[in-house]
Amino acid sequence: MRVVVSFGAKRKYAAIVVKLGVQPPKRTRPKLVDYILDEEPVITEDQLALWTWMADYYLAFLGEVAFSALPQSLRLSSQTVVYRSDSEAELEEFSQSERMVLANLDEREGVTLSELENLDARSKIQRAVASLLEKGWVAVAEEMNQAVKPKTVEMLSLEDAFQSEASLSELFEDLGKAPKQLEVLMRFVELSQCLTDHPVPVERLRLQNEANANRSNIQALISKGVFKIEHQLKGQGRHGVGERHALSEEQTRVVQEIQTQQKPVHLIHGVTGSGKTLVYVELIQRAVNEGKQVLFLVPEIALSTQLVERLRQWLGDEVHVYHSRFSQRERLTLWKRMLLAPDECKIIVGARSSVFLPFSNLGLIIADEEHEASFKQHESSPHYHARDVAIWLGHHHHAQVILGSATPSLETYNHALKGKYGLSKLVKRYGDITLPAVEVADLKRATKEKQLKAQFGPELYAGIEQTLKEKRQAIIFQNRRGFAPFVVCESCGWSAECVNCDVSMTYHKRFDKLVCHYCGYNYKQPSHCPSCGSAKLKVTGFGTEKVEDDLEILFPEARIGRMDLDTTRVKHSFENLIQAFADGSLDILVGTQMITKGLDFDNVALVGVLNADALWSRPDFRAFERAYQLLTQVSGRAGRKGRQGRVIIQTYNTEHPVLKYVMESNYQALYEHQMLERREFGYPPFTRMIKLELAHKDAVLTRTCAETFSKMLRAQLGDRILGPEEPPIARVRNRYLRNIYVKIENTASPQKIRLVIRKTMDEIEAIKDFRPVRIKVDVDPA
Repeated sequence: MRVVVSFGAKRKYAAIVVKLGVQPPKRTRPKLVDYILDEEPVITEDQLALWTWMADYYLAFLGEVAFSALPQSLRLSSQTVVYRSDSEAELEEFSQSERMVLANLDEREGVTLSELENLDARSKIQRAVASLLEKGWVAVAEEMNQAVKPKTVEMLSLEDAFQSEASLSELFEDLGKAPKQLEVLMRFVELSQCLTDHPVPVERLRLQNEANANRSNIQALISKGVFKIEHQLKGQGRHGVGERHALSEEQTRVVQEIQTQQKPVHLIHGVTGSGKTLVYVELIQRAVNEGKQVLFLVPEIALSTQLVERLRQWLGDEVHVYHSRFSQRERLTLWKRMLLAPDECKIIVGARSSVFLPFSNLGLIIADEEHEASFKQHESSPHYHARDVAIWLGHHHHAQVILGSATPSLETYNHALKGKYGLSKLVKRYGDITLPAVEVADLKRATKEKQLKAQFGPELYAGIEQTLKEKRQAIIFQNRRGFAPFVVCESCGWSAECVNCDVSMTYHKRFDKLVCHYCGYNYKQPSHCPSCGSAKLKVTGFGTEKVEDDLEILFPEARIGRMDLDTTRVKHSFENLIQAFADGSLDILVGTQMITKGLDFDNVALVGVLNADALWSRPDFRAFERAYQLLTQVSGRAGRKGRQGRVIIQTYNTEHPVLKYVMESNYQALYEHQMLERREFGYPPFTRMIKLELAHKDAVLTRTCAETFSKMLRAQLGDRILGPEEPPIARVRNRYLRNIYVKIENTASPQKIRLVIRKTMDEIEAIKDFRPVRIKVDVDPA
């Protein structure tokens, strides 16, 4: 349960009781509990075990894990509330900001300081409140934020006095002069089956709609003591169960192999369009029939939209969704339902945060597209990987874990080949549909011969033209959002760079602004060069916004949509875009890597990749693996139904080995090639890695601290320490960065090395000069 604890005189926090002690700690003075917030526990023993393991494995604090795991509405802290009090001061003595504060307090009894700070500049309001406190016109108090309440629905059932047939018949006669109420009651009897041995309550809104009544008709029956109301936690909608496609011979074989191999973790390696989802549905149905809960992990919210709709068609209303785009209230509602009514929450589909939900009877975990980097938490500690957390959850709950991908991570595939995981392969597309034909278009030649139309070579331009003539659809992939990534002055060479980060500003035409994609800093696009005053400012490069713009000029009759972070910020924007493309309202969909992940469209004939070179030209040992995965996944969106699809990949390097593997759909060759390099240079899966990132606003302090830290680590861990080095982007959010890498051979104990790192971090933080330097620990960096 959560309890409220005071920290100092001005702040209160909601703390979680994890254990009850008998003796107080000897060298620490315990805080007193002000009061208990919950009537029932809000987390389970299983969740506490997960948090403890994550804190240990990812070198995080238990509080950091709890902060990531809990819905925001359960993470309470106090807020300063300002109240009006009486004073003898004259009104003329007040400044304008003080008058604004008092005017608000006259209208409402008690206003939070954060609300008052919206009235004017924050510093002015804070000075005004401080001044009013001195004058005695206001008082302040610390109060806990009001908790968000879960969504509930009103359920109606008959009062005890009307449970018998005789009493009901009498009631029907009494309502003869109130025909609408009589109609409502008759419809209720039908829906509730109250005259059978198994009566069920009826949702008030459903009864109102079915009886074609209004709220007052039902309220009249409540007032007469006919109905009683119960509030139940709201579900996420009801769907009828429809027929699903029969399993092919290959899919049936995979289901049987999973059952017979009986490995705790099993990899399904199936080509794009092979029907892995149908295998998942069969496994889910079996788990649900055994009374078990199922967790279905997807890497992107965009992918969950289409998947959830299909699962609900096939499995009914037992499918629930959990991800960050849901409101606080929606997430809290599902959390509470899983605690109070776990039998009603059989199937959970969610992004990485859904691993933290309070499961009580978990029997199956599926991680679809398990290779995706989106499963990794980058923003805040703990920097966990949802796939790896899912494997721990499976072990803890004795649940089967299924990993699925057309392009599995090399580490996962290596485990499967060594027998640590089970392995099944789907080598054919469902319905024996042919894999798309992959072509490589030479941008070097097209540029030299001046054949480019905007960013489109002759092959891709003709392909789009032909696709539109055939009334089919095309997907254009460009893994960079915005209009143009660079703005430069042709006169003096000035370029727009972020004031907080060592990166260029990206031009967004829709807002006519230059935006930093790392810190969010932005300003209006200047009309003249800030350095020399010239009007010769030029945008160079291209992002999805420019691609969409060019397509509208080149193909004015086509209906074009764009899917990237800018167009999908609003709730339901994913669903609307995907639905519009699926039902044929759009002819061309332009997008970033969002469009590469497991989406299934019937009428896509062509996929175009505008610049493949950017995918493998990164200083990362996983660059070739990531490039192959992205190109194969986006290619897999073509020709999933009916005729063979076509993929055109534009590149300046037509001989690159990754292109050869993609054209041949030869994952095995990529795996063998990469394993040779990784074995030679000591990268995963032949070692394990931990990345330590140091950051501070003072570049010299960051460098000095990093050098000292690495020296202390090297004294204990030797050649396992690499660095410190400046990353390619050496300053982000006005903090200078240094990276240290720890390479751990597979024969060493990761637990002992993590203890050394933790101890050394404590020693660094004990040095006063280094205390302000922030150290970020990323175990198994993606």
